[in-house]
Amino acid sequence: MSPRYKTLNHLLKVYLRQCIVYLLGTSLFTFGHFTNLFKPDTIWFQTSLYFLMASGIIILWFVLSEMRHIARRGVRKHFNSGWNRYELISYSLALTSVATKNWLDIQYQEVVHSVAVVLMLMGTFNKIRGFQKFSVLITTFTQILLDIRAFMVMLGIIIFAFTMAVPLT
Repeated sequence: MSPRYKTLNHLLKVYLRQCIVYLLGTSLFTFGHFTNLFKPDTIWFQTSLYFLMASGIIILWFVLSEMRHIARRGVRKHFNSGWNRYELISYSLALTSVATKNWLDIQYQEVVHSVAVVLMLMGTFNKIRGFQKFSVLITTFTQILLDIRAFMVMLGIIIFAFTMAVPLT
């Protein structure tokens, strides 16, 4: 076996392990928010805190891993990648969501939780793009999003205008 093959095989194992841990953290995060929707006297509601805490520990591990990458590469070079900026936003929102879910009673905090869940689930694209079967699809999807970003901004303004027109009760 050539040294290059051994290196690639080792990197694939590390990458696969990181992907599995991310999927576990995202699943726990999503399930923790789902179980929090049950009535407070059910066992599901009572376990939601444990699911969220476990996911918070996993997400914190990814944040520390990102900090290590920033220390090695430098801030500017690290954040040239859109995926790295995306990860920073999704990890920050997820940790905020975990921290505020059971300890703070903020009006309309479910907005933060729902956005964090969606961003964490979409972050799966970043983790699976290293696999050959998915890389072309993820690259194509990313290019489509880049091509329609002006349309998305306009659509976001329209959606925001409609939501501001409806009074919250």
